[in-house]
Amino acid sequence: YNQASINKETTFYPDPAGPGFYGISHEGRLFHLHPKEGVTTLAGHVTRSNAVPYTPYDLTVTNEDREANQWSIVGDFGNDARFSLGRHDLVVDPDHHQVIYVSDTNNHVIRKVDLTKGEAEITVFAGTIGISSHVDGGRQEALFKKPLGVEIVDGVLYVADLGNNALR
Repeated sequence: YNQASINKETTFYPDPAGPGFYGISHEGRLFHLHPKEGVTTLAGHVTRSNAVPYTPYDLTVTNEDREANQWSIVGDFGNDARFSLGRHDLVVDPDHHQVIYVSDTNNHVIRKVDLTKGEAEITVFAGTIGISSHVDGGRQEALFKKPLGVEIVDGVLYVADLGNNALR
C-alpha cells in the first residue's frame, strides 16, 4: 500500500496513449495510474515491502537510515543520483509517448525517462546535478536553480526555473 500512496505534492499528467495518468510523488517515484490496473512504479524510490512505513515529513529518520532501510530503486539511473525528495513536475513528449521529462527540482536538472526498452532509462537531459545557477545555452550547457514546471509546445521544452524567476 505504501507504493500506491500519493500526497498533496504529487504531480499528474494524462497518459496520451490512455487511459490513465503518469505521476511523480514527493518521494521521487514516477508511476502510471491506470483506472483498472492500479499503480505501476516506473522509476525512482519504492518502499521495501518489509519496511516499516514512515512519512517523509518525519525528521527523526535520517536520509542514511531511509536509504538503507526504506527504499529500493526502480529504473536505470546509470551513475547519476536518483530523483531528489521534494517537488517535481512532468510532461510526456507528444511525439514519443514513452518519453517523459521530469523536473528534478532539488537536483537542479531536467531528466529524460525513456520507457521504450522495458526498464526505465533515466538520464540528465538538461542542467548539471547539484549545480544551481542561471546559464542559458543548449541543454548540455544550461544550468538551472530549482527548475519546477515543464511543458512542451511545438516541439520545444519550456522550463519554469523557480529559483531564477525565469521561463527558459
